[in-house]
Amino acid sequence: ATYALQGVRRAQLQIGDRVCVFGLDIVGLLTVQFAKLAGCLVIGIDTEATRLEVAKKLGADTVFHPSRDDIYKEINLMTERHGADISFVVSSTDHAIDHAIAVSRAQGKIVLFGSANMSSVQKQRYTKDVDILIASGLHLGQKEVDETPARWTENKNMEICEQMIEQGKLQLAPLLEEEISIKQIKQTYQRIQKKLIVGAVLAYKQIAFSQASSMSGCHTGGAVKFTVQTDTFVPAVSDQVRVGVIGVGTFAQQTLLPLLAKLRNVSVKAVVDSDVRKARVIAKRYGNVKTFVKAQDLFANNLIDVAVIASTHTVHAEHALRALQSGKAVLLEKPMVTDFSQLQRLCSFLRKNQHAPFCVDYHYPFAPFSQKIKAVVKKRRTPMMIHYRVNRELMRSDRIRSTMKAGYILGEASQIVDLFCYLTDARPVSIAVEAMHSSRDDIFPTDNVSVQISFSEGSVCTLLYTVLGHAGMGAERMEIFYDEKAILMEDYMELYGFGLPAWFNETITVPDNGHERLVSQFFNSLKDESLVTPIDPDRLHMIAEVSLLIDQLACEGGGKKEL
Repeated sequence: ATYALQGVRRAQLQIGDRVCVFGLDIVGLLTVQFAKLAGCLVIGIDTEATRLEVAKKLGADTVFHPSRDDIYKEINLMTERHGADISFVVSSTDHAIDHAIAVSRAQGKIVLFGSANMSSVQKQRYTKDVDILIASGLHLGQKEVDETPARWTENKNMEICEQMIEQGKLQLAPLLEEEISIKQIKQTYQRIQKKLIVGAVLAYKQIAFSQASSMSGCHTGGAVKFTVQTDTFVPAVSDQVRVGVIGVGTFAQQTLLPLLAKLRNVSVKAVVDSDVRKARVIAKRYGNVKTFVKAQDLFANNLIDVAVIASTHTVHAEHALRALQSGKAVLLEKPMVTDFSQLQRLCSFLRKNQHAPFCVDYHYPFAPFSQKIKAVVKKRRTPMMIHYRVNRELMRSDRIRSTMKAGYILGEASQIVDLFCYLTDARPVSIAVEAMHSSRDDIFPTDNVSVQISFSEGSVCTLLYTVLGHAGMGAERMEIFYDEKAILMEDYMELYGFGLPAWFNETITVPDNGHERLVSQFFNSLKDESLVTPIDPDRLHMIAEVSLLIDQLACEGGGKKEL
C-alpha cells in the first residue's frame, strides 16, 4: 500500500484529474483506490477480465481490455480528446509504456512502478513532452534516522495507510484472496505472476510468551508496579510482568525477544520502532502486541511494567530516563550512555531514586565459564595479567560514519571492561589507549584499539579489539595468568586450566555468554521486595564512565588517563 501511495504522491494528483492505471495487480488496484479518494476520474487497463471486474468494484470509473478495446479511441472520447493527465504504469512492459504515452495529454505525467526500459521511454517521451516519474519502494525515510527532510517518509505513509484501512476507505479484502503459510510462498508467487490470484496473506505462527521454559526463580512472586515519586519501588500483585520492547532490530529479534518468550509470567505487550513495517511484523509474530513509532507514546499509556530498550545507541539513555521517570523498570541494552551529559543525567536520577529497578545488559559475568573462572581466581595470592582479544567483523559504514562515538567500544567493549571488574573484584585506577589511524573510511579508530587498564589490587588487564581479522580464527579469546597458573577461554565454548584440577577443563557445543541468565535474574529480582538488581548501580556508573574515557582517548588518537 505504501508503494502505491508513494506513486500517487509523486504524481501530485488534483481533483478532476483524468487518470489511467496500466496493470491491475495488487499495486495497481491500490492505486485505483487512492486516485478515486483524491477525486480523480480513474480508468483501469489490464488483460485479465477478473481484475477488471475487481477494479470496477473498487471504484474505477471504467475499465478496458487492451486486446478487445480500442484504448486510444475510448480514452480520447472520455477525456474530450485532451488525453490522460496522469498514467500509472504498474505493468512495466514496453507495450504498456507505449499505450501510456499514446493516451497521455501533452505535458502529462507518467509514473513508472518497478523496472522499465528507460531508453525506450526517453525516445518516446519527446513526442508528447511528458514528465516521467519513478515510484520507488525504497523512498526517503526508510533508514532509521531521527529526522528526515522528506514530508512523506515510508513510516508516515504506512501510518496513513493503516488509518485508511481502519476507517474503511482502503479495501484490502478483494485483493487478498488466500491465507498462506511460509512453505507456500514460492508456489503462491508463481500463481500471482500467472495472474491466477491478485495477492495473499502470509500467516505467521504466533509465539506465546507464557508457555515456554521454566527459568529458575521466574515463577515466584507477582508483577511489578513502580512509581518515581518515592525512593522505594514496590512489587504489585499481578501475576504477569508486562514488557515493552523499544527498538526491534536484528539483536532484539534474534536474541531479546526469544529470551523474553522463554520467561514464565512475562508477556510482551508493546513494541516501539521507527520502522512501522518492522514493528507490525513483530507484533503479528508474537500476537496481541501494540505498536508505537515513538517511545513517549508508549510511556503515556499504562500498558507495561518493564521497558526493554534496544534502540539506536545514541538514544539509549534518553529512553531509559523517560521509562524510569514514568515508573517503569528498565533493562537497557549496551551501551548505557554515549556521552558524559547523558551519564550525568541518568546517574543523577539513579542517585535520587536508589531503588529504581535498572540494569544494563553486561552479561559476560553471568556466563557459566566466567563464574567458574571467578571461583578459582578469587583464591589467588598474586594480581592477575588478563589479555582479552576480540576479532569482530567490520562494522558497516552506514552505522559508523554518522558519529565519532557509539561505535564498538561503547557498544561491545564496555561489557569486557565490566568482566575485568568482575574477575578482579577491584576498581580501575588508570587506562592507556592506542588506536589505529588510517586514511581509509572503513577503518575507524574505535574499531581497532588496544586498551590497558590497571586495577586497584595490582592486576593489569589488556583488551585488543580489531575488525581486521578473519572469522575462522574465532571471535573472542581470554588468557589469564596468576599464581603460576594460566586459564584459556575460547568463544565461551572452550575452557582450559593450566596448573588447575582436571575438572576445570570444559568444552560445550553451544556458546553460553550469560545473556539468558542475566535476563532471568533481572526479571526475578523485580518480584522480590528488596528489588536488588543483578548488577550494582555503582558498578554500572563506573563501567559507563571508563568506557566513555576509552572511547574519547581512541577518537583523540590514544593517550593515558588516571582515574
